[in-house]
Amino acid sequence: MAEDELYIERLKEKLDTIEDKELLSLVKRLITERNRLQEIANIDPLTGLNNRRMLSRIREFSGIMMIDIDDFKSINDTYGHDIGDYVIQQIGRILKSSTRAQDQVCRLGGDEFLIVFVDCPEEVMAKRAEQIKFNINKYVIIPESNRTVTTSIGYSYNYTHANLAQVMKGADVALYKSKTDGKNQINRFEQFLPTIDEGPKLI
Repeated sequence: MAEDELYIERLKEKLDTIEDKELLSLVKRLITERNRLQEIANIDPLTGLNNRRMLSRIREFSGIMMIDIDDFKSINDTYGHDIGDYVIQQIGRILKSSTRAQDQVCRLGGDEFLIVFVDCPEEVMAKRAEQIKFNINKYVIIPESNRTVTTSIGYSYNYTHANLAQVMKGADVALYKSKTDGKNQINRFEQFLPTIDEGPKLI
């Protein structure tokens, strides 16, 4: 728990000891407003998903998946940024509906998304990746066009209790391979080993 969150929790525990009703009401309003502002700060306004600030709150996780829209610049250049925003929103909805309540879906920015899987077997992650790739290609269609959208996906499973940055780097390298191998692909990476400074390996 972050230091400011711990402070708020301790403050809540002391609310019953405040005898001044006006002061008590003010403190409660301040806590409510602080929580509202914090929620806004952690949400991507275009998709309603978490933004990258969410990553600082992650403590335990099974694996990381990164998703990137193929040829997104071409979509923006050909159809305009409004259509680009529409594509991002539709993909955000599919990612949210393809994950469980305990998983965290995040828009990193631009056309890149990240999913943090919690208490999830690797085979389930692999199936989710296939499902996400299929659903985006099938259901995200550019308006007034027959053009469909594809995505490249990379994921890394946390076998060795590595830190978030290590597992994210593995997923990012997997994503890069999906892109360079022709896009519209999924790649899985062997998890970093904490005692070896060689980077992830393709398997």
